[in-house]
Amino acid sequence: MGKAEGLEAFRLQAEGKTPVVFVLDGSWTGAAKILEHSPLLAALPRVSFTTGRTSRYGFKRQPRAECLSTLEAVHELVDLLERARLAEVTPPNGHHALLAVFDALVSFQGAFSPQTE
Repeated sequence: MGKAEGLEAFRLQAEGKTPVVFVLDGSWTGAAKILEHSPLLAALPRVSFTTGRTSRYGFKRQPRAECLSTLEAVHELVDLLERARLAEVTPPNGHHALLAVFDALVSFQGAFSPQTE
């Protein structure tokens, strides 16, 4: 699902409602197991989006090139919703601080981890 399709579907579902987003935080395998074992969560509508970005998680490999860490995915979602005027971030673009914190975490962790290629 492309960005435009995903945002339009989200806009239609959210019309007249306050959108609530549940984010599963864990490994890709762990998140899949959570959905598998929770019929209530599995039944909720899902929001999907694509981005041209790759993960900044330098010392950890993602299952596929388009996969992002939870924090990166939340940042991307907030960015998309803000640009589509489906959410308001205060201060404007304040969600970019998430990536600054993430970059600091990756840098700190990278100092203690062997380099991967």
